[in-house]
Amino acid sequence: MADLHHGSTPAEAMEKYYLLASTLRESGIPQDDLGKLEKIWLQRRDIPATLYRFAYAAFIAGFTGQPIPEIEQAA
Repeated sequence: MADLHHGSTPAEAMEKYYLLASTLRESGIPQDDLGKLEKIWLQRRDIPATLYRFAYAAFIAGFTGQPIPEIEQAA
């Protein structure tokens, strides 16, 4: 699980959510399920608002097989 807290950095958020999404993709979940996975993993109340955009960018990249984005790109 990608646990974040208010002391987490953007880099930590991106690393955790990229790894989570990559693991989900490698498990064989079809890309058509991305919308469902976004609801499950990204619409959680435990992601601090200041880190959401970083977690989102990394999750989408990880699940679609793209390289992890630079922090500046996610900001």
